[in-house]
Amino acid sequence: MATPTGAVTFEAGGRTRTLRFSTNALCLAEEHLGKRTLEIATELEMGVGVRTLRALFWAGGDDQQATMAQVGDLIDEIGVRKATDLALDAFAAAFPVAEEGGEGNPR
Repeated sequence: MATPTGAVTFEAGGRTRTLRFSTNALCLAEEHLGKRTLEIATELEMGVGVRTLRALFWAGGDDQQATMAQVGDLIDEIGVRKATDLALDAFAAAFPVAEEGGEGNPR
């Protein structure tokens, strides 16, 4: 479940961590992967590659100082399936659908 700021929380490494796809996080992911956000979102929905998943956890995670190897270890700890589900939830929280009569993405 996403927080009001669009962050998804999960337990790993003995603490609560967050995954949030802010504008800056999405820019980092785009730069690292050489893909646009729409391409990344499509890959997430169609079957994400582990390099993309790792880059998303690095860019949107709560510790951008972590190395890619450390982020990979984090994904190993929680499992690729759970990591994928968390990334999908965080993407959905970053781009909320407008309710009838309301506005989408109020941030």
